[in-house]
Amino acid sequence: MCLASSNQFALSGLQIMWGISFSLFAALKLLTLFSFRGKDIPTWKRLGYFFGWPGMKPAEFFAKPQQSKLESPNFGEWFFAFFKLTFGLAILLIVVPRTEGRPPLLIGWIGMLGTIMTFHFGLFHVFSCSWRVIGFGARPIMNWPILSCSLSEFWGQRWNLAFRDLTHQYVFRPAAKRWGTTVAMLMGFIVSGLIHELAISVPAGAGYGWPTAYFCLQASGILFEKSTWGKTLRLGEGWCGWIYTAFFLLLPITWLFHHHFVETVFVPFLEAIGGLT
Repeated sequence: MCLASSNQFALSGLQIMWGISFSLFAALKLLTLFSFRGKDIPTWKRLGYFFGWPGMKPAEFFAKPQQSKLESPNFGEWFFAFFKLTFGLAILLIVVPRTEGRPPLLIGWIGMLGTIMTFHFGLFHVFSCSWRVIGFGARPIMNWPILSCSLSEFWGQRWNLAFRDLTHQYVFRPAAKRWGTTVAMLMGFIVSGLIHELAISVPAGAGYGWPTAYFCLQASGILFEKSTWGKTLRLGEGWCGWIYTAFFLLLPITWLFHHHFVETVFVPFLEAIGGLT
């Protein structure tokens, strides 16, 4: 199957996606390194942080084991990390190729699930274990997001902590000092939306505004769960909080990964890696 392979824009969109993603990653990595005030950090360690670790907190990464307060991984953690990596690869290399003839949108979503499991949950966890074994403070960037009982817990403590650390240091903290925490939180989500526009809508050449709308909705959900009504309904705790969080995250997920991106950028990516033929 060769979905959209004859579409020249789809191919260029794939190239644009990776170009923007790697450029953003490199720029933000350099920003954190230049802002880091630590001295006498060997070049090889800085290169390891830049090229071999997705986190955005150099102070923690370069900290001594006793300072980072992170335990060395045991066998169970190693096994779980490789299990997630294997599971993600199985989706990409076994499940996706068997979706021939299915709608491109469905294929793309299955592929995205496999990609996120492979990298964010699997490979990056393996990296975390590897760095911690040799004494670096490489905290896993995913912290059991499925256990989140509130939106604030999900975005602030469990999902993609690398991006959370970045926005917290360079957006939330400076804005909170000047305008207060509510405005700072809103600004953080707007910035997140704009960054995702660059990586999602720009490569697709369509769907502008939807990723930003998704993150604005998340901000409104946090405000509501912290309101008097939210506290009365217990939206930030227990099963009520878990259901509320899942509802807000998943129901509008197609705003974030809109069909323009899935069909014209991500499906060609699956073709490029051999998931589709």
